Amino acid sequence: MTEHPPRWAERLLTLALDPRHRESVTGDLLEEYREVILPARGPRRADRWYVRQVAGFWWRLIGVLGLLAGATHAWRTLIDEFVPTSDYYLRSAVLTWAMVAISVAAGLRAAYRTGRASSGSLSALMAMAAGQAINLVLVGVLAATFGINTDPGGLSEVFVLPLMTLPVAAALGALGGAIGKARHLVFDRLAGA
Repeated sequence: MTEHPPRWAERLLTLALDPRHRESVTGDLLEEYREVILPARGPRRADRWYVRQVAGFWWRLIGVLGLLAGATHAWRTLIDEFVPTSDYYLRSAVLTWAMVAISVAAGLRAAYRTGRASSGSLSALMAMAAGQAINLVLVGVLAATFGINTDPGGLSEVFVLPLMTLPVAAALGALGGAIGKARHLVFDRLAGA
């Protein structure tokens, strides 16, 4: 049988897996896709099933960090709205350094787990995107419920600024990825010695 799930999803899956389990997990998932899911659901629904499986692997890799990013952004949104101040320096510093730490941690964790530095940038981007999605839902609920405008920058700051920080998150994730890859290599050598 020559049917394949989306190639991009297969590639994303390999970037999320520990090298020791990569072949068996991808093989098992492909086998289930071809022999069970595809005949029962058809190509489009089978492809969606496969993408959901890949998303699950990535969520297990970066989900906690995504939730932490979302909680940190939500904290900033809530404190700006409900605790007015004239000096935003401390709030900005806390949010900035938290996002730096989360981005580097996402890259480090992914590269250490997968043995691939290239997983670092992608994992940081995914963690930040998950965090932003969580924050946007919160802001939407608060805007609908309380009519907030998230001073000082208004809603445009909540929606636009995070998109502008994604390249920085990717770069920080790459840094974390390089550290995680080096750590992975060191521990592999120590385990083999």
